Amino acid sequence: MTEKLKPCPFCGEKLRLQNNHYSGPLWKRINNSFRVECPKCNASTYEFTTAEKAIEAWNRRADTE
Repeated sequence: MTEKLKPCPFCGEKLRLQNNHYSGPLWKRINNSFRVECPKCNASTYEFTTAEKAIEAWNRRADTE
């Protein structure tokens, strides 16, 4: 993983990458999914099958300028 997470565009907090083994409603579960989450305001991405996809999705929408 070479790409660094951008800070939260809502509160500026540093983010964390979550690795969820099972999450979401039963009909939408992704085994061993990844998402980016802000520990302060709880903003997050959807779940992705790889950490790289979750980071890419977050950084694409986290434009604070």
